[in-house]
Order: sequence, then C-alpha cells, then structure tokens
Amino acid sequence: MASRQAWRRRCAASLSCSCAWSAFFNRRREIELRSEFNREQVDRRASALRFSCDETLLARCPECGKFFRSDRAVFARDNKPLCDDACRIAWDRRVSPIPRLRDFLTSEFLPFVRARHATKKKTVAYYDYGARSLAESDLGTVRLDAISSQHAAAYASKNGHVTASTVNCALRTLRHALNLAVEWGKLQSAPRVPLMKGERQRDPRRDRRRICGLHRIVQTAVARRRAADPQ
Repeated sequence: MASRQAWRRRCAASLSCSCAWSAFFNRRREIELRSEFNREQVDRRASALRFSCDETLLARCPECGKFFRSDRAVFARDNKPLCDDACRIAWDRRVSPIPRLRDFLTSEFLPFVRARHATKKKTVAYYDYGARSLAESDLGTVRLDAISSQHAAAYASKNGHVTASTVNCALRTLRHALNLAVEWGKLQSAPRVPLMKGERQRDPRRDRRRICGLHRIVQTAVARRRAADPQ
C-alpha cells in the first residue's frame, strides 16, 4: 500500500514537473513569436519610409527575404514576384533549372520541329542530323545559359575534318534551338553563333539561267503541242 502511494506521488510530481516545463517552453515560444512579429513590423515601417510608399504595397521577396514594392516586382518564369533581376535569376535556376543542350534538343526542340515541319521531310532530316551531331559532341553537355560563341567556334574547330556545310548544319541547328529557348522563356538572350566559312553557296546567276532555260523548254513544248493539235 505504501509503495502504491509512493508511486502515485512520483507520478503526480513528474506530471506537475512536465506541465511546468511545457508551460515554460510555450511561454518562451510565445515570446520569440512576439519578438519576430515586432521585428517584422519595424522592418516593414522602415521599408515603407525607404520606398516612400504605403505599407500595404510592400511584399517580402521569397528568394532574399527583403521587403520590396509589389507594384515594381520582377516576375520569374513561374510568375513568382521577386524584388530584382538577381533574385529572379537565382529563383529560376533553383525552381526550374536550365537544361543541358542535349536534353533540350531531344525533349523539346526536335518534337517541335517534327510537328511544325511535318510536310517538309528534308527540313526535319536537316535539323535531326544537326541535333544528333550536337548531342554527340562535348557541346551537348553544356547548359543552355552557358553556351557562347566560343563554344560554337570550338565545335567548328574540332570538326574541321568535315565539310563546312556539315558543320554549319549543326551550327544552324544550335542557333535555331537557342532562339526557341529565348522565345519559350528559358533564356534571356541568345548568343551569336557564327557559321564556318568555306561553305558552297548557290550562284543566283546560275539559278536564273536554269530557270530561263526551263521556261524556254516549256514554251517550246507548248508550241509544238499546239502545232500538232490545232483545235
């Protein structure tokens, strides 16, 4: 009987002790929340004075944690309002990372080309060959935002053993892919991609002579047919 009473006293003491500690930690947490709220109010008032605006126009940047004017926000690719371009770039890289060239070509560029030029098999084959050449090279492992004209020049120098037309096929594919990346919001701007010199170009004078020759052949054939069949 005595042992049971002692056990009850120990349980009551431990319960009161735990309740005391719980009340202490709750009080401490409440003080911390009040202090944090007061600091935020002070920062909000100071930011309102600094930006010369009402406190209702202020918002906290989710990237850097600073206050900024919501009517002057810079929006990320997912329409998240941020304070400036630096936070927007950091947010875009963290939330929606920029893909490598190889992944962008296979997952987005080639499906777009095949859908848009479905009736032009030669155009699809041209960009397909250029994308395959880029993906198999060292340039395929580079992120889109890191590609520059220096990478294009390095690709052209490494493939100097092939014709200029073959190299320029890949470079034109790269140029088109980067321009589409800018159009789709994955890049801010596309770098300049110079083509390799020495590519054989069509002679417009030869084309005109060929067209004139074909025109004369057609006219001669039509005249002979009319002469053979007067009606």
